[in-house]
Parts: sequence; C-alpha cells; structure tokens
Amino acid sequence: MNARWGILVLVVLGAAGWLLSQWRPDSVPDSPAIEVREPKPPGVESREALEDLAQAAKAPEPSPEVDEAGSASASFWVRVEDDQGRRLEGVPVRLAMARRANILERKIVQTAETDVEGRAELRWEVWEQATERPRNSTLEVRVLIDTALPLDAPVELELIEEPAPGEERVLVVPARSSAWLRPIRILVVSAKGQPEEGVPVELKSQSTGTSTSEALINGVSDEGGWVLLSKEKLWERFERLKALELRESYFVTCDLPIANPPRVPVDLEAASQVLRLMLPPLGHVVVELVDHEGSPVTSNGSVALFWRDPNAATTDTRFERASNHIRELEGGQASYRFVGLGLEFQASCGVTDGSSSAGSAQFLGPQRAGETTTATVELGPPLPTVVGRLVTPAGEPIPGDTVVAETWIDPLSPRSAASGPPRPGWKILQTDSNGRFELAVPAEVRADHRRRLRFVEKDTPGGDFRVGGRWAEVEIPAVLTPGERHDVGDLRMIEIPVVIGGRVVDVEGQPIRGAYVTLRFPYGKPGERKWSNSERTSADGDGYFEIRHPWDWDIVQIWGRRTPHHYGSAEDLEVGRTDVELVLEDNREHRKQMGALQGQLLLDPQIPFMSLHVVIRSGGVSRDRSVGPFGLFELPDAQPGDATLEVKTQGMSWVIDRMEGVEVRAGEPVTDERIKAWDLRGKIRAIRLRLLAEDGRPIVNSRLWVQDERGKGGQLKTDDQGRARLWIPETPRHYRLKSEAFGQGEFAWNEPPDAEVTLQPE
Repeated sequence: MNARWGILVLVVLGAAGWLLSQWRPDSVPDSPAIEVREPKPPGVESREALEDLAQAAKAPEPSPEVDEAGSASASFWVRVEDDQGRRLEGVPVRLAMARRANILERKIVQTAETDVEGRAELRWEVWEQATERPRNSTLEVRVLIDTALPLDAPVELELIEEPAPGEERVLVVPARSSAWLRPIRILVVSAKGQPEEGVPVELKSQSTGTSTSEALINGVSDEGGWVLLSKEKLWERFERLKALELRESYFVTCDLPIANPPRVPVDLEAASQVLRLMLPPLGHVVVELVDHEGSPVTSNGSVALFWRDPNAATTDTRFERASNHIRELEGGQASYRFVGLGLEFQASCGVTDGSSSAGSAQFLGPQRAGETTTATVELGPPLPTVVGRLVTPAGEPIPGDTVVAETWIDPLSPRSAASGPPRPGWKILQTDSNGRFELAVPAEVRADHRRRLRFVEKDTPGGDFRVGGRWAEVEIPAVLTPGERHDVGDLRMIEIPVVIGGRVVDVEGQPIRGAYVTLRFPYGKPGERKWSNSERTSADGDGYFEIRHPWDWDIVQIWGRRTPHHYGSAEDLEVGRTDVELVLEDNREHRKQMGALQGQLLLDPQIPFMSLHVVIRSGGVSRDRSVGPFGLFELPDAQPGDATLEVKTQGMSWVIDRMEGVEVRAGEPVTDERIKAWDLRGKIRAIRLRLLAEDGRPIVNSRLWVQDERGKGGQLKTDDQGRARLWIPETPRHYRLKSEAFGQGEFAWNEPPDAEVTLQPE
C-alpha cells in the first residue's frame, strides 16, 4: 500500500511540474527601481546600507556547464579569505604550472578574479590543454595569489589530484595584508540616484598643503554602476611616504568634462569600503564631420574633444582634454554621453587615412540636464600626396613591402640642443603589387626648413630594423599645393648600414651573453652637444653585437647592461666601427660607498612640480633629477660628504633656491630636516605672456629664445593664440625675448600675469 501511495505522489508531482513548465504569464512586471539611500557622511556608505545594491549588481552565480554526455565540465572554485574568515573580493587568482626542477619558469595558464563572495572559477581543462602530460610527476600545478605585498609566505596551494567538478578550495591571506588586497567598491549614480554605466572613475591623491592631485588608479563603471579599484599596488607608495613622514589624502572622483567634479574621500588602510559617487546633472555632446565641400563623412574619421569653463575666475583660457577624448566615427557621429553643463568645447577632427587636413570648431555645450548639443566640423582641403615606387638596387619593384615612412623637417641652420633631439613624424605603408606607394603630407612647412622622407623596413616605428633590412631617402619641396600628387619616381632601397659593432666582455675579457647594448646619438649646435638614446640590441652567445641604422652622425656612444649591477659605456666612437670592446663592470661595491638624499618641495598651488628639477653637487660630481608628484625627489648615487643642492626651473635652469652643507652618508638614504619640507612658496612667479609682432598680430605656434640678464635661459613655444607660460624666480630681474623672424622684446620679473610683449625688428 505504501509503495502504491509513493508512486501516486510522484505521478502527481511530475504532472504539476509539467504544467508549471508550460505556463507563460501574459506580462512580466518591471523590476522595482533600486533605492539609493542618502550617504552619511556624503559618499560613504556602510556595508549594510549598500548591501541591497551590491546584490542587485551581482551577476547570478554560474552553474556548472554540462556537455552533450550530461556530465559537468571540469571547473572548480577557489575561495579567498583572510585568517579571520572575511572573504576577499576582486583578488586575482592564478592557475600556474612549472617543472619541479625550475620553479622560476612558472607559467600562468589561467587567471580569474574573485567575486563579491570571494570565489573565483578555474577550469581544469585549461591546464590539460597547456601540456600534453598534465599528470607528469615532473610537473606541478599550483593555485596562487600573485601579489607585490610583503607576505610572510606565498599564498598558494598545490593541486596533487584533479579537483572534482564544483569542488571548492580555500586560500588564506594574513588579515594585516587583506586590507590592501580588498578593492574599493564604488557605486556611480546619476543626479536622480540611478546607477550609471560607462563612467570613468579615478582614485587620486593630494599632498597635504597643496591643491595639485595625481591619478593613481582608474576604472569604468559596469552595467550595474559598480567600479572595483584595486589598491594593492599602492602599498609600497603608502609605506614610503609614511617612512618620510609625508602625508597625502585620497579621494575618488569621475574623469569627465565637469567644472567641479564630485569627490568622495577614501581611507586606504580601511579593511573594506563601499562608496557612492553621485554625478551632477549632465548633458550630451554629438560631433558630426563633413568634408571641405560639405558632404557628410560617415567613416574613416576621428574626433578629439576639449573643454573649458567660460565662467571660471581665471586668466587661463586653454582648453582641457576631455576623458576618452578621441572617438572614432560611428554612423557618421562621435558621441560623448557625459558632459558638464555650461561648458565651452573645441572639437578637432581628421580622417584616419590623412587624405584631408584637419578641421576644428568651438561651440557651447548643453545648458540643461539631459540636453544634447550637436556640432558640425568641416575638414580642410585635400592634402598633397607623395607617390613613388620602391625598387631594388637593380631597379626591380618591391611588391607588398611594409615600411615606416618617416617625415623629417630640418632647420637650415644648426639646431639648438635646447630644442631636444629631432623626432620624425611617421606612418606605416605597404607597397602594392608594383612596389608603388602613396603618402599624404602637410601642404607646407616653414620656409627656413627642408623636408625629407625616409622609408625604412620596420614593422613598427619603435621596433628594430629587420635583419637584412633596407632603406631609402628623398627630399621633397617645403611647399606643395593642396591636392597635388608629387611623384618622386623610383627610390632604390639599399641595405641599412652598420653604425657600430663589437663585443661585450667583463673586466677579465670574457664574453657576456645576452647583454643589452643601447646606441646614443648626438644632437645640438657645436659646443652644446647632448645625447639621446636610439636603437637597442643584445649580444649573442659569444658577446658579439651589431647595431644598424641609416645614420646622420659622425660619432656615437654606446651603453651596455647585463644586470642592474653590471654596466658600462664607450664614448666618442667613430661611426662604422665593428671592433669596439664594451667592458661591463660589477658596480655593487662602488654603489655601496655612495649615498642618497630624499626630500619634498612645498610650492604655491599655481606652480606645477614638473616645472622644476633638483641639482646636487657632491664630491666634484653634479647630478640632476626631475621633481616627482607632490614635490617628492630622490637623488641616488651621491658622493658622501657635504653637498650643495639647487632647485632650478625645468628647461631654463634659472636657480630658484640653493642649500649648502647637506650631509650625504654612504650606504643609506638621508632626509635632511631642511629638505624634508623645502619651502619654496612665494619664491616662484608664474606669468603667461602674449607675444605680438610689430603690427599687433599674435605670434602663434612659434619658438623664441628667452634669457635673463646673466644669459641663462632656453626656448619657449607660443600656442595658437600667441601665449606662452613661464615660471621665473621671484627676484628683481629683466628678461629678453628674441626671434629671428620677429625681432626682440623685453619683460620684467614683476609683469602682470597676462602681460603682452611686442617684439620689434632688430
């Protein structure tokens, strides 16, 4: 009887299940809107206050996949938690293999990130696909957390046997390190409180006592409005600043064109943080592109968007770059979803094949929330095109050849070293079946310059020259007519010559295999020569090396390195030599006898740290270092003893302040109390000159020389409105401006911030 009742119950339940599976509702009610509670303090929520949002944003847990035979696929789970049982989200977990004899050659075959439950899914078949013998006793499989944090021991486990499908393994992290492994969770919401997808978010730092900030980590909100920012890589920075007793604050903000973007404070040492970032009312900008005849450009175009706040109380009228400012045309438009209200925009547009000159337009953006502003930008006339054919020395065409076409624009007079090393414009080309090519170029360059094209067999502009690679060069007119086709005829490609070659050895003359050798070339006028890095190669098994380059120099330098401690150089080498012996020495003992200095500059808010550099003179040796974020600087490899430090303006080398008698001790970094917080506030003046020609026209996009009364100075460049920014010492001094084309002018140290200077012919 009981058996019959059991069978009857099963039949009834089966029928009910079948009926439920066939039922379809006429309509499905909309999901309820996510309620976002007001944060206290602003932007910061407790875990409980945002838990409903976290659950709404969390994707459903995937179920094991089932193959055609009906068995679950070979995936398993790894749960990451700290030694207090708290699960860690956003931690990268890696499946790795290695031969037991050489753990240093460990190969990562899969990486997954833990979800909000601290779980990551790994697939065993990935391991099986990575090696033909997954259970070979000479191989081991490990699951590990690859982190830069100073853990007492590696956080990893070895998989001796294949995990069962759906099985869960656990990795435990020390609690003192888990705070840095746990990411910051940010919910981005609109002004109406709804989650926003696709918003770029940044974690920034700000040094105490300054208004400048630095972006440290960035991310983009997902479809649920969530962003996870990993702070693991900030641990070393945080500890270094703490050791120097330097403080900075941290905050989260959006990287959007907004006059006053919202910010939410962040505590990096907190074990877990869930933040809410509320956006202000925003609008939408759409840019359309037309050619010089007014026809729409629907593809092959790109737009760069810049913005400024016309209501800002500042004399700085420059446009700032918008976030993700370069967009390719889609359907004939470039769309920017999130822009602030009441802003002025500038759109610069071009076509990706370079067939037409660029165009730009300025326009006012949306004024009301949700408003869309559409702007149309017209391209310039078609560019001139250089056509020709690449052939072998015997005159045979070279079909299908990939080359880098470099455009070199050289002044007819010697170039100043202050202008920096010459750098070409470039484009990757491929010849057709007859070896012919086409290259669009600007219509003209300055009359006092010459223009040449160099074709080099490379796969990328910064890549190495190919073995047996070839090159050719031709000079083209400085001025061409828009739309003109300038035929340079056949260009014979010849083998790229050897600049320098030889052998890398140690102090005992033994070859050093695999040493890196870098070529350095000279630039600048005679008497002010400087050096810049160029090609790099590595020595073969017998220490031999060879560097090829279509050079324009008489002498070069080379610098070699095998390890951070083994390096050496050879200077003033005649081009074409192949018998150079480059000796690398072990410099560890020497470096142990050296010292280092660390410090920080305190500046007024309007003075950027990048405008300065620090010079140290110690033991008859002078060294120069740029100033880093928040004014931090470090001067390594300093001679022990008393040193003199100078802070100078970048490029101009005007001395802002000097400090003597700073002690340098061997073998350890020193933070002298005087440079620990070197106060330069009130000692630097920022001025923005507007330079005019004799007839009152602004001198735009031009380079001029500027010097003080002692002859110290360098070059500055004006923008498209004739303005140039300078940072000068706050001491009574006069400066002279000089331009070969426009003449000379003068200004004093106490000029108004937006002074105008008119240059008069000499």
